[in-house]
Amino acid sequence: KHWASLGILETVDENMANAAKVHAVERGRVLNRHAMIAFGGGAPLHACRIARKLGIDRVIIPKGAGVGSALGFLRAPMSFEVVRSFKTQFSHFELEQVNRMLEEMSREAHSMNLHQNAGSDETVEERKVDVRYLGQGHELTIPINPGKLSTKDVEDLREKFEELYHQIYGLNLPEMEVEAISWSVTVKSPEATTSQTNSEGMDQTEPESIGLREVFDTNLERVEQAKVYNRSDLCAGQSIHGLCVIQEPETTVIVPQGFSTGIYDLQGRMLAQAVTGTPGHVNTMAKAVSHFLERFPVTSMQPGDVFVTNDPWMGTGHLFDFVVVSPAYYRGKATALFASTCHMIDVGGRGFSAEARSIYEEGVRIPHMKLRDGDQLNQVILSILEANSRNPVEVKGDL
Repeated sequence: KHWASLGILETVDENMANAAKVHAVERGRVLNRHAMIAFGGGAPLHACRIARKLGIDRVIIPKGAGVGSALGFLRAPMSFEVVRSFKTQFSHFELEQVNRMLEEMSREAHSMNLHQNAGSDETVEERKVDVRYLGQGHELTIPINPGKLSTKDVEDLREKFEELYHQIYGLNLPEMEVEAISWSVTVKSPEATTSQTNSEGMDQTEPESIGLREVFDTNLERVEQAKVYNRSDLCAGQSIHGLCVIQEPETTVIVPQGFSTGIYDLQGRMLAQAVTGTPGHVNTMAKAVSHFLERFPVTSMQPGDVFVTNDPWMGTGHLFDFVVVSPAYYRGKATALFASTCHMIDVGGRGFSAEARSIYEEGVRIPHMKLRDGDQLNQVILSILEANSRNPVEVKGDL
């Protein structure tokens, strides 16, 4: 029965860890630079295992974690948000219309008279706008100052967008048009203040256990005797070591012992794949990496290297799909390879149609090459692609 339960637990924890990875990638964050905060009735049971999967070495479980949402609801400021869609490109920004719309939205938000229910006469107004490169499918939310926008504010807004875009995606497309999509004005009551614990005079003694309890240790894969503590008996500054159980009325915390990814192995054999990829990409990519290794052995690679090709015989079958491979390093040693395939909008030739009678008519072909050599981006490849594409900016951005 323990093995069946462990299988279910592993599936659940892996799904939650994968969701955290996707969320981090979308926001341009590196997970192991952050702490994990666990709240909810079930989170403290899973938190340490998930943190280990994500390479996070610090887990914070607040007091009352099991009713964290309820506490947050009671402490959260009352707010009212007005959202409107209005597209305008920065090259000919419709400043007068935007200011008129924001002023109308502000009056509507303030008309809700939040102070009557919030218990405070003070209110705070926040304004935001969703901005993107023209034609892209995802926007970035940029805060804007309350009050009337000026031409200088619009210039600053574009700069903030470019900075955030570079922070998340690692590049900018300065020749690409930028457009604002959606606008929001939020009026809310002041944030509740929170007191901090004074670190001086903390209790350094080891807390007293209230007993023992059988727990299946997922690391040792056997049942062990674990000490049990009441959360209410723990004081700031005290330390306990796993394996142990910390009880509180709303939840239970499991602290494992020693609470201290790869896609391809170094022979180019696929170990795992994304569930969101199309079969035409994922299945062919399983073989494509081995072709890279014939041209670039692992011993010739270095951290930062990125390799690319759109050779249809070595990739997915046509020139529009670019396969990108990069080595992963741990403590200076190559441990695995990561690969991704992206369909480009145009690579020259006859364009995206079935009229090409040979590979040479379909577009430009890039053999196995380095897209990045260490920390140096191969501008030659990008220049060749831009010169051969009807949509050079989009192709460069996608690659």
